[in-house]
Amino acid sequence: MPATRSSVPAESASRVEAVVLAGGEGRRMGGVDKGLVEFAGRALVEHVIERLAPQVTSVSISANRSLSAYRAQAAGAVFEDRGECAGAGPLAGIDAALARMRPGTEWLLVAPCDAPLLPLDLCSRLLAVAQESTEVVYACDRKHCHPTVALLRHELAPRLRTALREGVRRPLDFYAGCETRIAQFPDPIAFANLNTPAQLAELESMLRG
Repeated sequence: MPATRSSVPAESASRVEAVVLAGGEGRRMGGVDKGLVEFAGRALVEHVIERLAPQVTSVSISANRSLSAYRAQAAGAVFEDRGECAGAGPLAGIDAALARMRPGTEWLLVAPCDAPLLPLDLCSRLLAVAQESTEVVYACDRKHCHPTVALLRHELAPRLRTALREGVRRPLDFYAGCETRIAQFPDPIAFANLNTPAQLAELESMLRG
């Protein structure tokens, strides 16, 4: 399903940078680099970038292998986890992305590389939930919550770095110590994660139908 347009106002997009998390091991996909797996004729990560790019000022990719292949997909930066936090899961990718953000940018929009149908108004709907004191907003649908589809304040960078060094690995565990809000979305299919070849084939078949 191709992306067509985003309804995100320009003033909202100017406050946000995005990172696509592609640093996982892809075990349930047979150990392949999941973001580069083909879905509907293109790499999964390409679908995600296409949906996020109109909503933010820039889109980068967090990856720990296949860097040259990801650079061919990305207009923005491609970078690895930092130092002793390398390989520590999605929080390590978020840590690296927060450290690279431009001064003055308020928010980091985070999304996984295996969710090709993300909402075209994802950013604005997450921002709409945030209040002045909010530090994290993440998405939930009628069935599940999606802690790796989230907005995080730039100012969380040092706190996240400390949490990683203390052994925190799950996003929800880190969010528990932040001022956090949830954005509700009506359509679970928008957050479909393709973790296995069977899931990928099922979603492709559904879209064709």
